[in-house]
Amino acid sequence: MKMKIKSFPGRTQDDKKTKDLVDLGALLLFSGYKPPTLESKERAASYLRELSNTTKEEWKVIADNLDVSVSAAQRWLKLIR
Repeated sequence: MKMKIKSFPGRTQDDKKTKDLVDLGALLLFSGYKPPTLESKERAASYLRELSNTTKEEWKVIADNLDVSVSAAQRWLKLIR
């Protein structure tokens, strides 16, 4: 999970960013992982900044892949700090 969080902000292709968020969401929702607290404030800020740049269309793809509502996907992925 930490590897996905670390790679997400640096992704340049939208499909790879979306895949990272689907993977993170799946880990959070279905595997019993607790949302991690990131060891670095800079990494947390970078993750949350990039998360806020996620488009409505990307959120729809993420939610559809996870079989949850957009608001549920956003809520879960924002728990990572």
